[in-house]
Amino acid sequence: MAFSLYAFALKISTGHYTPYFFPDADISFRSVLRLEIVSPLVVIFLFLLRRFHNLVFITHKSVPGHHVAGAFFGFLTGFFGLLYLFVWINFTDLKTQDWWTSSLEYQLSQDIPELIKVVVKTLVSEIT
Repeated sequence: MAFSLYAFALKISTGHYTPYFFPDADISFRSVLRLEIVSPLVVIFLFLLRRFHNLVFITHKSVPGHHVAGAFFGFLTGFFGLLYLFVWINFTDLKTQDWWTSSLEYQLSQDIPELIKVVVKTLVSEIT
């Protein structure tokens, strides 16, 4: 869910969905508005998908692999949740302040999208 939110936030912040939502509004307002509309929809969809998954598959708490998988996906959720927060920061006036632009988090928020693109392209090329 966090990765999906982050991916939508990146696409919206770069103007990928420009012709679809509120084309006559101010660009920065339009981007924030799109992100506010898409974020709850993604959360609701993935929440319902998780409920469906829990109805179909039964998990047992005593299996060590479930704990390892839970820890791994918990880490990924937190990581992409923070990246999502960084996209929100870039929509505000905080993006020009020195404490943000000189931080390690700012560098990560700039480098991670490029790294994700490279990884996804590599995975797709390996599959096809």
